[in-house]
Amino acid sequence: MKKWLIALLALVLLGLSCDEGDDPVTPTVNPYAGEWTLTIAGGVNYVGTLVIADDGTFADTMVITSGGTPTTLIHSGTVTEAGVATGQLLMNGLLAGTTTGNFAGAQGSGTWDITAPTPMTGTWTATKGATHPFMGKWAIVLAGDITGGGDINIANNGAFADNWTLTVGGTAVPVTFAGSVANDGALSGSISSGGVPAGTSTGTLSGNSGNGDWQITVPTAATGTWTATKQ
Repeated sequence: MKKWLIALLALVLLGLSCDEGDDPVTPTVNPYAGEWTLTIAGGVNYVGTLVIADDGTFADTMVITSGGTPTTLIHSGTVTEAGVATGQLLMNGLLAGTTTGNFAGAQGSGTWDITAPTPMTGTWTATKGATHPFMGKWAIVLAGDITGGGDINIANNGAFADNWTLTVGGTAVPVTFAGSVANDGALSGSISSGGVPAGTSTGTLSGNSGNGDWQITVPTAATGTWTATKQ
């Protein structure tokens, strides 16, 4: 009888042990997991998507344009449950830069630096949830006294600020086209060269296209129209 009781007790304990091991473990989901709109400003301008996994890690591909040349970077890193973000930027598998910052609620912000191919620094912001209806990259084509154009990268808040090089009277002139797009597509922008106001532009975006007018006074007076296509 004694041996039988010992055997029974052993079976009970074994069963309890198995039950404890079979209990499902619910993984902790990082409070910042999900899809975010990432906007980069500074030496380069970029608008794209940052996807944070349930464990707080992220790894996304970015294509930035510097000096007219597109460069592909892999942006990877982690966001802690406290919202501290650290990342690295890889180009062709080699470390090209870093990112740091913080997330809180549905917003995030921080700084970035790149050492290759050209040393640059700047800031970044991130917004979770709904995106601006016209957010993303748009190709702008100018017509009139000056032809050419460039891209604008509309951020989640509708703002944009991009650097172009236009040919005016046979001379290459670097300009910055900055402004904002309202939720209804109304675009209002300013054109500057070397930090000096040079002109303005207005127009409307609708669906995946848009059009408007532009005018400049520096380095020479010129006017024309523009068309836009979503990339």
